[in-house]
Amino acid sequence: YTVVYTPLHACSLISYVTRFTEEIFSAMISLIEIVAAGTNIVNVFLGPTTIGAKLWSLLIVSLTYILAVKFRELRTSDLLNASLRQQLSNYGVSIVIISLTILSSLVTPVFGILDVKYLNVPTVIQPTWVDPLTGTVRPWIVKAFGPRPKLDGGAGEPQGPHV
Repeated sequence: YTVVYTPLHACSLISYVTRFTEEIFSAMISLIEIVAAGTNIVNVFLGPTTIGAKLWSLLIVSLTYILAVKFRELRTSDLLNASLRQQLSNYGVSIVIISLTILSSLVTPVFGILDVKYLNVPTVIQPTWVDPLTGTVRPWIVKAFGPRPKLDGGAGEPQGPHV
């Protein structure tokens, strides 16, 4: 194929494909997250939770969306200086999620709403893949060419011709 691509100068087309590939990938990730969030919301309303937990979940979801949109709109407003607006707009979604999670964890026990479902957060931060044979967690830095092959076949002695 390289012989065909070179005289046609096909490598110049990569700039068009790459741009759309990035946008398609971004759209797919967004769609996955939106479907996951929608599924969780539906599960809360169909699940065996109290009406208070359902209403509180609806309030938190609505506030998260509204505040995230307001933080995004902050970028083009005249409020505060330009660099602070930019930073708040960039990190607005994270600020809203952290703030409303803290608010929810403080307010729900006061109102007796104890069956609100929160995101499961692991106790340790580590890679998720565990070697099924040894039970060890894979390292953070992954070798580019894969694991080094064993030369001895597991017997302890190198295989091949001996001198």
